[in-house]
Amino acid sequence: MTGQAQKRQSAEEGLSRFAFGLGQGLVFAYGFDADGAARDLAVKDAEQRLAQRRGLVWIHLDLNTTPAKHWVETQSWLPDEAKEWLLTRETYARIETTAQGVTGILTDFYHELEAVDWRPGHLHFYADDHAIVTARRHPLAAVERARKALVQGATAATGLSVLVLILESLGRLLEGATDALERSIEHAEDQIERDEPEKLRQSLGEVRKRAILLYRHLHREERVFSRLCAKPPPWICNDDLSGLRESLDYLKRTAEDLETVQLRSRLLQEELAARLAEATNRNVYVLSILSAVLLPMSLIAGMFGMNLGGLPGLNSPLGFWIVSLLIVVIGALTLLILRWRRIL
Repeated sequence: MTGQAQKRQSAEEGLSRFAFGLGQGLVFAYGFDADGAARDLAVKDAEQRLAQRRGLVWIHLDLNTTPAKHWVETQSWLPDEAKEWLLTRETYARIETTAQGVTGILTDFYHELEAVDWRPGHLHFYADDHAIVTARRHPLAAVERARKALVQGATAATGLSVLVLILESLGRLLEGATDALERSIEHAEDQIERDEPEKLRQSLGEVRKRAILLYRHLHREERVFSRLCAKPPPWICNDDLSGLRESLDYLKRTAEDLETVQLRSRLLQEELAARLAEATNRNVYVLSILSAVLLPMSLIAGMFGMNLGGLPGLNSPLGFWIVSLLIVVIGALTLLILRWRRIL
């Protein structure tokens, strides 16, 4: 009995290791009604609808867990290419078409404490007419925004339309970030005459660094989905293709705005660098003038301060005043020469 109990216990532990559900590999599951409205689904209902290819289901997975990976591997309706891309460790944005859907990797950004943390994250996905399966290793901002949009009444008819909604959410996130960067540039333009140039230069450096980062990731998404829109597979419906192209145009406009931010920040940095160089040259110029004026005076003062025998006026009560007058005269002559040579 003890041996049988141990076998039963180990079998139960093996099953629990792959137990799939909320908090165990599943982040959320949504089913879509005939009118496109989303509602929560239990795991069994979602799996039944997916197996029967009935309606539209969105499954969102946490790839940090073993049950999520096991669930992907055991879904017979998922194409092998989709399983590969859902489970891969690759992070470069790309998209591939299959016989019935699209699969690939989309760049998103971390979602922390109800706010966007602009560290890049990666969304693995598969979408077709009846399903969209997305997977991540860290909460993602665009996915969360798309989920909230569905909860608040947004609709979807196909898996690709949900993917379009995620793209639109990503575009809005990037648009908001771009607007914030533009405001920072405008503030810098207003403060350039008043703030410390070095402090302002560092601030502009951060703005430009953020703009370059966002543009790099956005450009990848734009390039990937441009290829899909240029040669769409025959199974994509016109509504999904139209939505995809609108989202792509949105991303392109945001990318252009980010390019403008980079250009403006670079021009401001160059102007600040020129101002800093001008201030440095002015300080060096002042120091050079002072050195030119004080050098002859210092030479005379040094010679008469040696306290050696034979110095003229050493025993004269007027010696100090004579030397002082000589120093003043030499300084005045130096200034006159500098003025005559138009150095001053």
